[in-house]
Amino acid sequence: MAIQASQPNVNPRLGQYFACFTSALFALVVLLILLEQLGIAQESLNLTMIIVLSALTLSLGIGASTNDVHEFFVAGRSVSANFNGFTLAISSLGATGLVALIGIFFFRGLDAFALELGWLAGFILMAVLFAPYLRKMGAFTIPGFLQFRFQSRSLRLLTVLALILPAVFILIAELRIGILTASLVINFQYQTISLLVGLIVIMSVIGGGMRSLTWIQCALLLLVLVGFLLPLTILAILLTNLPIPQLTYGTLFDDLILLEQSSGIVIDAPVTSQLIALPHSGLQKIQSPFLQYSSGLSGWNFIVVFSCIMAGISTLPTLLVRCGTTLDIYEARKSVAWGIFLLGIIIMSVPAYAVFAKYITLKDIVGSTFDQLPQWISLLTDSGQLSLSDTNQSGNLDLNEIMFARDGIALILPIVAEFPYSLIALTILSVTGAAIAGATAQLLSLSNMITDDVLYGLWRVPGPGKNRVIIVRVTMCLIATGAIWLVNFRDLDGLKLLLWSLSLSGATLFPVLIYSIWWNRFNLFGAMASIISGFAVTVLYIWFTEVAGGSDLFGISNMFAGALGIPSAFIAGFAVSLMTPSTSQKVFEIIEDMRIPGGETLYDRAHRLATRKH
Repeated sequence: MAIQASQPNVNPRLGQYFACFTSALFALVVLLILLEQLGIAQESLNLTMIIVLSALTLSLGIGASTNDVHEFFVAGRSVSANFNGFTLAISSLGATGLVALIGIFFFRGLDAFALELGWLAGFILMAVLFAPYLRKMGAFTIPGFLQFRFQSRSLRLLTVLALILPAVFILIAELRIGILTASLVINFQYQTISLLVGLIVIMSVIGGGMRSLTWIQCALLLLVLVGFLLPLTILAILLTNLPIPQLTYGTLFDDLILLEQSSGIVIDAPVTSQLIALPHSGLQKIQSPFLQYSSGLSGWNFIVVFSCIMAGISTLPTLLVRCGTTLDIYEARKSVAWGIFLLGIIIMSVPAYAVFAKYITLKDIVGSTFDQLPQWISLLTDSGQLSLSDTNQSGNLDLNEIMFARDGIALILPIVAEFPYSLIALTILSVTGAAIAGATAQLLSLSNMITDDVLYGLWRVPGPGKNRVIIVRVTMCLIATGAIWLVNFRDLDGLKLLLWSLSLSGATLFPVLIYSIWWNRFNLFGAMASIISGFAVTVLYIWFTEVAGGSDLFGISNMFAGALGIPSAFIAGFAVSLMTPSTSQKVFEIIEDMRIPGGETLYDRAHRLATRKH
């Protein structure tokens, strides 16, 4: 009797569910604006918005609860391409990437395009080089993929050890941004807010794992798009008469140049010895014109920054594991295309956001007397996003007497535009939502690797599925508790943590994945050498320049340490593979089967057959 292969089905009502969520979000904004006009206190508006958004978000996560292993780890391989693209877009940026890119454009201008281009190029490489083959292999995690490819549990454990650090970096960065933004609308102590944010992160994914994460991230991306693009579009209509800020912000360049010149912002002297001078997380002055392109980021230096970001994004474990959640290989490619489209919308909006914020800020406050400053100044200074001082005792506010926080630029646009407070709170909560989306992705990825690759990966046949899911949930709670403690323990720069993570991911995974998929001669010894050398060189360079106080090599900032780790990993993997015996015939068959587009995933087939034998 023939066995019928069952194809996972996508819930046909998912689009309706998220349409209802978006409609409820817009209705909430309109309702809060009306309540604000009726004189309702800001504290009540904040509380209403927080409760409603938290209820909507957590209901999605809890409603997707499951104890099934396939549903928990890969969402039953039934996520459609468009929704998977939603999750890819929000996971790649998170709140850290979003607020950092806006801040870099605000302070450094066109230099930030190197990072944005690297982000998009990373998605393209993922779609072409990795996504179809990871989907055909079907492993729950990247270490699981490498174990199946090389038939080695030692390599699986080594990969987990190398990937823990970059995942922890991003998790801490996302929690930090989420706590800081939530503190702007919640009048609680920092420790209390950190516990609340951590609880929301845990509750979002502990019930259904990857299934809950998919629903949650789709909803949070809608929140980010509304909270981020709605004020930007309204302001574009007011300033350019067109609701397309991504295409019309250039009409303000002439006026912005005049404002910068009158404010004392001049073109810096040529920079030849360093990469892009990224703004730090603290308060700082505006020193660079928006349209200046630093000579220090031209030629070779541009390639270093671009390639580091590209390699890190294309191999970020939280993105790669989503290839296994789609219906088939075609849907995996298509989902990355959706991710590029949605990420592109946000990426194109970021420079417009920075230009509008800089234009209004310079126009409203530079040259004003202290008794003529707009009302929004007090809100920004009270929240620590702005600092003013009359150092020359002139009574007028000069540019060098104004200091902005890099991560606060993403929050000030609706404030300086003097929009209704409801829109201001919505923007703040959208950044918090992006932080929760990024943190949940890292938390689930870390928990799955530790549980599935370490605790269960060392046995040929995993234990009962229910026990696996329970242990993952316990691991989530322990990891989240440790991350919240680290966030409270020390003030860290989220952008630096994010770029360190991308460097480590790129140096650890990019060469080994390229060789694993595209070079048959690449063997287990080469894979181990590649991972060890890429990770070690990157970590040592970060430690040497950040902790030991050493000077940069070749003018490369430690935030782009992957520029040294990636070539080291390529060279080590190539040389060791040639000097050691070739792979076995069984591994050759796995490689050839992996490259065939279609059919049952190799991982599912192997575990199905192993279960039958036992």
